Amino acid sequence: MKRAQTSIAALFASALCLSYPATAQDYPNRPITIIVPFTPGASTDAIARVAAQELSAKIGQTVVVENKPGAGTVLGAVAAKNAKPDGYTLFMATNSFYASALTLKNPGYDPVNDFVPLVALGVAPYVLIAPASVPSKSLKELVGYAKANPGRINYGSLGRGTSQKILAEDVKEATGMDWQEIPYKGGTEGVAAAMAGDIHGYFATVSLAAQHVDQPKLNLVAIAARKRSAYLPAVPTFAEAGYPNIVDETWYALFVSSKTPQSIVDRLRAELAIVAKSPELTVQLKKNSIEPYEGTLQEFERDASKTHEKFAASLKKFGIEPE
Repeated sequence: MKRAQTSIAALFASALCLSYPATAQDYPNRPITIIVPFTPGASTDAIARVAAQELSAKIGQTVVVENKPGAGTVLGAVAAKNAKPDGYTLFMATNSFYASALTLKNPGYDPVNDFVPLVALGVAPYVLIAPASVPSKSLKELVGYAKANPGRINYGSLGRGTSQKILAEDVKEATGMDWQEIPYKGGTEGVAAAMAGDIHGYFATVSLAAQHVDQPKLNLVAIAARKRSAYLPAVPTFAEAGYPNIVDETWYALFVSSKTPQSIVDRLRAELAIVAKSPELTVQLKKNSIEPYEGTLQEFERDASKTHEKFAASLKKFGIEPE
């Protein structure tokens, strides 16, 4: 009788094991990589590293961050898309992830079909910064300087389809400030260029701008938000300067290949939902002047879809054709 019971129990256990994909049974059993499409030291990189530490502690495996900056996040996105879809390669993205794919005829990835979101970690608006070497204590002053120097004003961006590019075009259209684009690989490079006076404007995230709030070589001109940021209370909104339609925020989120087994996606989502609420990540977001994303994953999916639609409409509006 005992043998029969043992055999039945063994069969039942085997059936349970067979009911789950083999790839999910022992996941993860080796290190996980988070690809960050920005330079080390950027806010995206800092958040990704804390998320990696917290995820590692939860799953009992090493989680490493690999920086692959360039081409408006395209290089990193392509690397993540081409990695084996087994849950061992994640991708840390911002809004630029969607926009950059729209500016190339063959970007090498489709942000909608090749990836699925795992968790949204934070959100922050952009701040227009400008060198103090030119009149730029206010938006009115900077616009006046630009109009007095036609053809001699430029701005930095992270690529043709990034938020910086689209915001700059929005400002150009709204104010009549004609300026030209100079691309950079990362936000820290863009800020450094503004500080050196090599460019006359750069749209930095609040987190990056806040690091330079007391920098005498820079002016924080205006913030593209509906209200002033608690992290930069002295910086007026574009609406206060007379341009209420100039609003743009960047989000920080982790994605994985859409071909990843659903059981692994579910596991990652469950673990990362806890990571997103961890005290350590909350502290890091605050250090970078980034607000936690308060919505659900489903709400973020809708936000991401709207982001994609908005970028597509803006690129068409400003005549930015895929290359």
